[in-house]
Amino acid sequence: MIKRKEIAVTLGGKPYIFSERNKSDMDFAALQEAVRAQKFSFIQKNVNDADDRLALMMAEMQKIYNNFEIGIYISGNIYETYRQVYNSFKIKNPDITLETFKTICPEAELKTVVEIITNLESTEPGNKQKSEKKKKGRG
Repeated sequence: MIKRKEIAVTLGGKPYIFSERNKSDMDFAALQEAVRAQKFSFIQKNVNDADDRLALMMAEMQKIYNNFEIGIYISGNIYETYRQVYNSFKIKNPDITLETFKTICPEAELKTVVEIITNLESTEPGNKQKSEKKKKGRG
């Protein structure tokens, strides 16, 4: 059995356990396609010249988006943000659906929960402290 980092988060007065997400739930290729679809839609709605539209769409087809661009997409898409947070939640709460989770975690608390999960999944604190010491020593 995989040992995951976990953290308790209180939502609506009740504690829930959030865990490190499954690698399969963080499908980078699917997120790439979602960003690309959003860009295609923008181009189609806002570029009137057919040649320009075609050129821009061809460029988008070849583009590989980086983690920062994917992060912007997720943070600007409430459904995708809920889905990413739910992927952490469902590990210890498999009987609760995404739709039910949305009622448990109000949108106002979503940003805080995202930050908690991001910190949970980040590298070990000891490694972070070592890199901070290196930065201070350079100056």
